[in-house]
Amino acid sequence: MQLIRIKFAKGEELRFLSHLDLMRTVQRIFRRARLPLAYSQGFNPHPKIAYSPALPVGVTSDTEYLDVELAEKLQLREIKKKLVEQSPPGLEIKELVEIKPEARALNVVINRAEYEVRGDINISRDQCAACLEKLLAKREILVKKTTKKGMKEKNIRPGIFNLECAEDQSGPYLKMLVLAGSLGNVRPEQVLEAIDKECALRVDTPRIKRTGLYIFDGERYLSPLAEGC
Repeated sequence: MQLIRIKFAKGEELRFLSHLDLMRTVQRIFRRARLPLAYSQGFNPHPKIAYSPALPVGVTSDTEYLDVELAEKLQLREIKKKLVEQSPPGLEIKELVEIKPEARALNVVINRAEYEVRGDINISRDQCAACLEKLLAKREILVKKTTKKGMKEKNIRPGIFNLECAEDQSGPYLKMLVLAGSLGNVRPEQVLEAIDKECALRVDTPRIKRTGLYIFDGERYLSPLAEGC
């Protein structure tokens, strides 16, 4: 038995692939690579693969993670080579580490997600900065959320840890660090909704990318690759 944690990227070619379809794609990659997946017991055995918090449809990512259990031990460089050879355009295998059996699940330990939002911003960078400062000064930022019981309001302010207007050679863009994982999720679309509601700051044709997933232990931001190794 061998437990592997894999860091991968989901690019533009796969941005509209759902999480379920991504899971199916990953399983096909492993089968085509002829890697010895371990399977669960019972009437409906399935590969022992677990994922980091699901990426919203339409969002790309530089840093996604999955844990996989193999039925036999192989060299990490051999595993990576086979996965790279079988991965479709838009799915980039970046890094592999071996983890211990007692390593905690990705969806449990990951509690922060970082995003970039690019597009045509309808106000200047200074106006943008003033808007975000005003928004973050609030104790409550209410957005509408659809539940099984209908529409209800959700306060996302406790789950926003950083929000800023940055700029590079491509122009101004938004950066945000928000809550993610089993304790709750703040989606970038919810933050954009709140910004528009607060001061009519809109990002036309937004392109959202997840640029980081982290484990915050109260003092430090850690990489999921370091957890359980």
